[in-house]
Amino acid sequence: MKIYAKLFIALMLSVFIATSSNATYTQEQVDEIVSIKAKETFDLINLNWSYLQNLNDLNAESAFWTPTLAKPSINSAIYPTLKLNDTQCDIIEAFRDLPTKPAHLECTIVVKLVKNLCLLELLGEDKFNEWLQILPKTTGRHPSDPLFFHVIPDRFFSVKNEGSGFYYVANHSGYTTMKPKGIGCGYNGFLFQDQQFISFDPVHFKETKSIEETQHILFEDIMSDENVEKINLHQALKTQYVGEDGFANFRLNCLETKQQSQPIWKFSADKINAFMDSGIIPKN
Repeated sequence: MKIYAKLFIALMLSVFIATSSNATYTQEQVDEIVSIKAKETFDLINLNWSYLQNLNDLNAESAFWTPTLAKPSINSAIYPTLKLNDTQCDIIEAFRDLPTKPAHLECTIVVKLVKNLCLLELLGEDKFNEWLQILPKTTGRHPSDPLFFHVIPDRFFSVKNEGSGFYYVANHSGYTTMKPKGIGCGYNGFLFQDQQFISFDPVHFKETKSIEETQHILFEDIMSDENVEKINLHQALKTQYVGEDGFANFRLNCLETKQQSQPIWKFSADKINAFMDSGIIPKN
């Protein structure tokens, strides 16, 4: 019952602040609301969605969206994203519908969806719609643009080294070389205040896990022979990290330094408050 009580309190708080011109969030309140909404959304996605192996297999059954691939610029990498089928639709309804319908997508889309729904929770419907109207002028991305989905929450973040927030748990740096068709190069997800973590993986994240438990999933992936293309390189890695102490040594040698350098992306109470109270557009 605790999670439902917290969810109710966070919901009431966000509704109160979103409808009060003088009310402002503390950073602790923002963190609490985002943590609860992130957990709720990841749970829903892991219940209804499956993880794709090939970008050509993108699929979503929500009537509001079509999965597609896009490039922010000529020299940039390709982004999996979602494009609105009707730019005149209720975009809030479109966002809320998406995690409730079956889909076959990947973590880039998932994390952006979670961020968008968290921002909606913080701003409330009126201010969220106001932000959607401002976005084309500030980012150059219109609702018809496939990358509109990706830019909505970005200006409301700050980067920290502690606490809760959106976080990446990385695998060995050579993963994509050894397994270019593998999907275990790392986990995009959310780190909670108690240092539990959740991500998009319907098999492994039916509940939150510690960072060490998450790293062990990645370790098992890279040690397996599935999807290996650089056989000699992979065999050398396997030989180095077999045995009872294999994971502990792998974690110490390959993951910890990399993990400690990962930032935590948090919604900023200052930016949220400035926009809600005074209409100040957050800077990049």
